[in-house]
Amino acid sequence: MRLSVPETARAGEYRNRGVVLDIRPVCVAEPSCRLDHSGPLVRVPVEMTEPTGVETVVLLRLANYEVLGRVAPDTRLAPGAPAEFAIDTRKLCLFNPVSEMLIG
Repeated sequence: MRLSVPETARAGEYRNRGVVLDIRPVCVAEPSCRLDHSGPLVRVPVEMTEPTGVETVVLLRLANYEVLGRVAPDTRLAPGAPAEFAIDTRKLCLFNPVSEMLIG
């Protein structure tokens, strides 16, 4: 899977090199939250859900990695079933895999 990330001055130095991608839970939400950006929609398996009252935290499988997301408390997702999520690529973080310093 390819995700476009915002270009920063430092990120350009790492083009075509390995980096660590950090997808924070705030970057993953139900498709209706995609109103203000054009990030991708992905259909991925839901591993588990945890209602917290104000939101539901979702553990999903994205390209063989476990990723946390947040959805509205009334969003019903079935563990083990695929569901569609919006990825807000504007808030993704890239890290240098050796120094662990933030790239962008």
